[in-house]
Amino acid sequence: MAKTLHKILFALLLTATLASAATARNISDFFLSENTGIMRTLPTQRRADMLAYYQAGQNMPMTNDLGGTDSLISLTDDYLLISTSSISKVEMAMLVTKNDTTLLVITTVNIPQPDSRIAAYDTLWQPVDISTVINTPSIENFVTIPKGSKLKKDDITSQIRFAPISMVYNPDMHTVTATQHLDEFLGNELYEPLAPYLVQSISLPIRFKLR
Repeated sequence: MAKTLHKILFALLLTATLASAATARNISDFFLSENTGIMRTLPTQRRADMLAYYQAGQNMPMTNDLGGTDSLISLTDDYLLISTSSISKVEMAMLVTKNDTTLLVITTVNIPQPDSRIAAYDTLWQPVDISTVINTPSIENFVTIPKGSKLKKDDITSQIRFAPISMVYNPDMHTVTATQHLDEFLGNELYEPLAPYLVQSISLPIRFKLR
């Protein structure tokens, strides 16, 4: 009997959570309903407390389950930036079209150079193919070969085994700025021969028209 009651209560809680996500109106609602593991170290109640303090004009860091602190840096109706540790941060943005809403999430970790991962979700936090939202950057996107040069992009990219690339969402422009950090990662001696063929940053537009 107890097990059956527990199953019923769990089902009701799951239904309420999904319903809340489906009817969410702003990024704060999605921040609270996120259940994919992005904010797994900060339980929902502490997320709610953080939002309440911020909306009251106080930026109150919250202790996470790892013993560190999460701090809300920026919040609007459709954008949120949170520091999840001294070396990591998460951005969440609502991409609203006439008929749909997509959630864009950028997670950045300093390794020690900043390196980002970008993902997209629907309003129930189910994964969306990121290629339908934005072109994810690779080091090849930063390579520029001067006109008349005999070099090819492969001649440059073949010398780069790994490139830390950070991403930042620009809420006003609805674009993502991607920046490569090879100068810091490789050091001057290794980076200098590559530098003439690399741009530092590129702008990536969202692939569909927003409302």
